[in-house]
Amino acid sequence: AELGAVNSQVITTLKGGITVQGGSGANTVAKIGLPLNQTILANGDVDVIGGLGSNAIAQIVSGSGSQTLYSSFGDIALENEGAGVVEVTSGGTQTVNASFVNLSADVGSTGSAKLAAGGDQSIGAASGGLALYNAGSGAVEVTSGGAQTVDASSVDLFGSSGSTKVSATGTQSISALSGGLTLFTGGSGTVEVSTSGAQTVNASSVDLFGSTGSAKLTATGNQSISALSGGLTLYTGGSGTAQVTSGGTQTVNASFVNLTADIGSVGSATLAATGAQSISALAGGLTLSNSGSGTVEVSSAATQAIDASYVDVVTNSGSTGISKLIATGDQSIHTTSEAASPDPTRLVPSALPDYGLRVAAFGTGTALIESGATQRLDVTNPELVGNAG
Repeated sequence: AELGAVNSQVITTLKGGITVQGGSGANTVAKIGLPLNQTILANGDVDVIGGLGSNAIAQIVSGSGSQTLYSSFGDIALENEGAGVVEVTSGGTQTVNASFVNLSADVGSTGSAKLAAGGDQSIGAASGGLALYNAGSGAVEVTSGGAQTVDASSVDLFGSSGSTKVSATGTQSISALSGGLTLFTGGSGTVEVSTSGAQTVNASSVDLFGSTGSAKLTATGNQSISALSGGLTLYTGGSGTAQVTSGGTQTVNASFVNLTADIGSVGSATLAATGAQSISALAGGLTLSNSGSGTVEVSSAATQAIDASYVDVVTNSGSTGISKLIATGDQSIHTTSEAASPDPTRLVPSALPDYGLRVAAFGTGTALIESGATQRLDVTNPELVGNAG
């Protein structure tokens, strides 16, 4: 079934929404498109639902011009239940706006759900957010061949064994000022927010959780991250990775920055830049805590500047891993106050005083702060502890 035109197509629903439903047979097609330019205005939900048949296709698609998909009183949902293809795509630019934009693949799904543009793409979901849920082994993706802007109350990516990503070839801007940005992988797949250009993230909080897979916030160019309410958290609890990386310079401005490898973890938590890196964590401090055998790392291949209420670099009891705060070039560390409530479970002995900076190896692992050039420490109450490490 197909509703299409050659040049331009405008579809408006005065009452109710739009549903594009894939079939149960193999290679069936349910499509709105393929005009050069397309505008769809719905006064209700827009649902694009994949069929159960192999390669069953459900899509809203336009050519090399532009596509606008707008739901004034509802949500936009792309859902794949099987092995088919679910997509809203434009060969040119694309603008998508709704209360809530949701892309999902059900448990057992091997198909894909994609919101994509060959050119620039803008996505607005101010009240309900943007969510990508992938419980299958296929791909759930929001991609742009140009620049991409996401302005949502929250941006959440949850993956298992498949690929779950928000990515752009050009510059990318992510805004999630209410519910924050969350990347969570519960399986061996990859969950990522990435760009081949520069990236700006402005969110209430930024949280990355790696299990056996990878949770990645990366930019080939410069990257700027702001998380002034809930802070920046990188956590690995298995063999996976949680990483925030930039191929250029990187600036992090957060209430706190916390990198953690849990007990039994062999994975890594990494905050790194190829260029100069600047980290500000004036409310809750900068913490690197390793209870596993992998690596917890904050690093720059150039210069690095840390401005935090306190800095804590620790390998905990039983850990054989590494916690390191390092720079190839000059490094400066400035702390403004002592830790408000040090964790007594990580102190040996438990009566150690509060600290402005602590480097402590309580297991057989290694904890270090190091610069390949000049290092300046302007700290309150420094503390250096080494036990078995």
